[in-house]
Amino acid sequence: MIDGRFVIGVLWGLDLVKEERHLFGLCSRTQWEEIMDPLALHLPKVPRQTFVEWVGETIPLSFWAKAFDERQRAKDSSHNAAIRALAFKCIRILWRCWTDRQPYGETRYLLTLQKRHSPVVA
Repeated sequence: MIDGRFVIGVLWGLDLVKEERHLFGLCSRTQWEEIMDPLALHLPKVPRQTFVEWVGETIPLSFWAKAFDERQRAKDSSHNAAIRALAFKCIRILWRCWTDRQPYGETRYLLTLQKRHSPVVA
């Protein structure tokens, strides 16, 4: 089964292809790059930019997003790099909400972070 989170992230330019990953169990990273490189010129920039801007606007409204941004900035990440990292997380959260057919709930997500001992809520 193809992992839709990964596909959406790659096509929107929010996900990174990791070297050791054998994508979908079908092809190696090199083969995947051969497929994606021609597509890179045609990737939609407006959805990616809109998503990244929306994520940036959520920082003052979300406890965990603000904490995540502060942790990223403490690691000497630029503002844009911190926002992209947050967008990377948000697209996975939205994917999970969509596949579970559940609305996003800040409280539920914070409880999940606590349960997993995330440093964001420590």
